[in-house]
Amino acid sequence: LTLSWLGLYEAMHGDAAKGVPYAMEALRLSPLDPSRGTFLVILGFTHFTIGDYAAAADAAQAALREAPGAAVPHVIAAISWVGMGEIELAKQAFQTLRQIAPKLAEARLAGHWLSTNVSYLERASTFLRIAARLEHSDSANSAPN
Repeated sequence: LTLSWLGLYEAMHGDAAKGVPYAMEALRLSPLDPSRGTFLVILGFTHFTIGDYAAAADAAQAALREAPGAAVPHVIAAISWVGMGEIELAKQAFQTLRQIAPKLAEARLAGHWLSTNVSYLERASTFLRIAARLEHSDSANSAPN
C-alpha cells in the first residue's frame, strides 16, 4: 500500500518517472490485495503522467474489472483514450463517469485535480474537456507532454 501511494505521490508531486516503478512493485508484492483496484488506479495515473497512454488505459480497464462500479478508473480511461486518439471511447468513459459520479466529473472539469505536476494538470484537464465534448480533439495536440 505504501509503495503504491508513494508511486502516486511521485507522479503527481515529485519525480514522475519514479511513479510507475513504485506502483508496479506494489502490485508485484501484493497481487491479491483487497485494494488491488486502487493499486491499478494509481498505476494508471502514473502511466498517464509519463505519457504512456496505452498502459494507463490498460490499467484503467484492469481497475474496472476489480471494481466495476468505481468512478476514478473512468477518469483515467477518458484522459488516456484521448491521449491515444480514441476519442469515442474517451467520450463513453466520460459519460459513464458523469452518470456515476457527477460531482467528481464536474470537479475535474473545473480544474480541481490532486496534483502539482503542471504537465499532468494541463494534459489531464485538456483531455477530459475533450472527452466531455467541451473542446475539439485537436486541442490534445497542443497539450504538453
